[in-house]
Amino acid sequence: MASVEDRVEVWDWWHPKLRQLTFHAGASWEGIEERKGLQFVALAREIEGAVPVFDFWHSRLRQLTFHTGEPWEHEERKGLQFWAFPDPGPGRVPVFDYWHPKLRQLTFHTGMPWEDEECKGLQFYAYPPPAARSKLEAYVEALDAPRPAHHAAADEDWVMTTRADAEIPLAAAVAVSSDNRQALVERGEKISGLAEKSEDLADAATDFLHTAKALRRQAEERSGWLPF
Repeated sequence: MASVEDRVEVWDWWHPKLRQLTFHAGASWEGIEERKGLQFVALAREIEGAVPVFDFWHSRLRQLTFHTGEPWEHEERKGLQFWAFPDPGPGRVPVFDYWHPKLRQLTFHTGMPWEDEECKGLQFYAYPPPAARSKLEAYVEALDAPRPAHHAAADEDWVMTTRADAEIPLAAAVAVSSDNRQALVERGEKISGLAEKSEDLADAATDFLHTAKALRRQAEERSGWLPF
């Protein structure tokens, strides 16, 4: 796992000239960007297994995109922004690109789509912000903890109890620990099954299913371990 010194915070910024959100570490570009929210924690330098994330100018969309690999169609690669991981691993969460049809803008973040967004694809893996990570770890520990006797036959109540203060997408919580992969698979199947029986659990399982579908699409293109 990357050390604290290797990590860098990636924020989304509003760029008034481009009239779009940019996603990068460090200071405001040109001194005119307005910093919005902390999206994820990436790597400040290359470490084993990491890949570079660049910004690209998309001539047709007239905006910047942020991803690994080669330029997409109509793109020109600009600068190296940070490093990330191409595969899941301990403590990592997936970062997706999303298309906003009304604003005609691509965004890059973890979790569920923001309002009116459509998920396009999984781009890379990074770390959740420090505060979020502590909540994730606490959530996973709660899911793994022995149940009180009165919860022995109440799976729905137990899941609702352990997620009450989570404030973190379920898919990200599942991705925190990879020590017991089979247990994660079984947990995901159980929670997904419960969601079909309970409207109260539907929101909790939506993030999980959203990420699962994206990862399975990725797995169809290349081999690799799925966290569930």
